[in-house]
Amino acid sequence: MRRPTIAAFVVALGLAFSAAAFAQPQAILRVAVDGSYPPYSMVDKKGRLSGFDIEMADEICKRLAAKCTKVQFTWDQILDAVKSRRADIVVASTSITDGRRRRGIAFSQRYYHTPAMFVRRKGDSVEGVWKALRGKTIGVQANTTHDQFVTSEFTASAKIARFKTLPQMVDALMKEQVDVILADAWALDQTAIKGKHGKKLEFTGPAYNDRRWFGEGIGVILPQDDPALKARIDEAIAAMREDGTYMKIAGKYFSFDPYGN
Repeated sequence: MRRPTIAAFVVALGLAFSAAAFAQPQAILRVAVDGSYPPYSMVDKKGRLSGFDIEMADEICKRLAAKCTKVQFTWDQILDAVKSRRADIVVASTSITDGRRRRGIAFSQRYYHTPAMFVRRKGDSVEGVWKALRGKTIGVQANTTHDQFVTSEFTASAKIARFKTLPQMVDALMKEQVDVILADAWALDQTAIKGKHGKKLEFTGPAYNDRRWFGEGIGVILPQDDPALKARIDEAIAAMREDGTYMKIAGKYFSFDPYGN
């Protein structure tokens, strides 16, 4: 048998090392999160992050055999956190839309899907529809899909008031600074309807889920140039659905399957 030369051995060793390094899971995964969007992402009294997004991030990292380091950003910073290399992925209730893909980011498959709805003060007659909102003020979280939606669809009839967080929107509604607020229906259910002011608030109007605005659901943001990472995250989400882990997590926050139809 012909013996390999030293040079060939070195090349083979180098290739083997490269393949082994590539096969190793990422040791630390920086995960950008919000922290101000209950029940998806919030900070408890002890300063700990919790919520559906947070547990989904932890489970994804577990299935990728990666250690999560969570980095909290404000919403206006979070969309560009991956592109600017300040985070590796974003798990922050971000709608999958083509407009956001054009910003230079990619998305995993969805991990939940939610409509948008209006909330009003009980006893008010205002409805969450175009004609009824003429001259009224709509509260919305700034720089979100919901902001884009009301700006496009309701500016001709209503005024738009923008807030940094959902709790700020609820407070503004209670103080009568706005007539209605619009956000993720499930977040409103938890924060407004089931919150401390719940007895004084109620949903109004239809559920809005136009794909033009609310896309294909809520996905994990990741780099466009890393299809392997996308494949692994997609596989992790699918496996969660298959083995029951997804609903075990979701059951802590919702009385239904938030994955959607």
